[in-house]
Amino acid sequence: VSILGAGLIGGSIAAALRRHSTTLEVTVVDPRRAARTTIRRRFGVDGCTPAAWQRRGPIDRDEAVVLAMPPRIVADFLRADDHTAQISNAAVVLDTASVKAPILAAAENLRCFVGGHPMAGREQSGAEGATADLFVGRPFALCPLPATRRRAVFVARWIVRAIGARSIFVDATTHDAMVAHTSHVPHLIAWAVLDALARAAPDAVARPSRLLAAGALRDATRVAAANPELWEEILSANRGHVARALDEAIARLVRLRDAAEANAPLVAPRDGTPPVLDGTFLARLRRRLGRILDAPHGGSC
Repeated sequence: VSILGAGLIGGSIAAALRRHSTTLEVTVVDPRRAARTTIRRRFGVDGCTPAAWQRRGPIDRDEAVVLAMPPRIVADFLRADDHTAQISNAAVVLDTASVKAPILAAAENLRCFVGGHPMAGREQSGAEGATADLFVGRPFALCPLPATRRRAVFVARWIVRAIGARSIFVDATTHDAMVAHTSHVPHLIAWAVLDALARAAPDAVARPSRLLAAGALRDATRVAAANPELWEEILSANRGHVARALDEAIARLVRLRDAAEANAPLVAPRDGTPPVLDGTFLARLRRRLGRILDAPHGGSC
């Protein structure tokens, strides 16, 4: 398995595959010497530069390729004729980008391609944040193309199982619409909450020991520690679905604001008047989703 990209996701896949099998040949491909050295030191996985990897020539049908890079770089890689010529006979080419429609469009002629997205992450990015158990029990979206070979799908599922995750097959449009609600807008809301706090209480923010805050602020803003440059790219690539999901959230916030101004109930009935949001139902929903949401490593993803 060749893993292109030795950051958090690529490094964690390398670590998980090495833990799964000490005989499986795993290579991380990354231009950064420090990242390759970190993965080799921490997990015993060798690395090489992209130029050295390309000099190997065409990938044969017994090798899998994982593209663990940001969405724009994955799409550019798949559009380059020299790259597609090298990987077209691979057992599978599996990517891990957070947005799927533009990636699948770039890979439409690659019959060994399966779009992928592991729903796992941490706020600590890069090779130093990689961990072999990042994906254990986590959903891993798989988006094969109509022309994807069955063997490629089989090998993609094998990789997902080997790293401890569980496959969920979904088309690209459904994936991108869902993650706008489950991942992309929650990141924006976390940043919005912190920005509002910084403007409303600048003195307390400047002196955190004076901040009146606990678990609610911690849980609501945890993902705001994610890399903003990467997230700007992700949000831009999924801007249509993100805009629609923001509209849904904003509509509810506006209703809540109007109810608060009118002293109307917000999340529970009061004096026979129904609330804006059914807090009882939503509390039950959150408990039901807790099996997935509260699992380890469900962080920024």
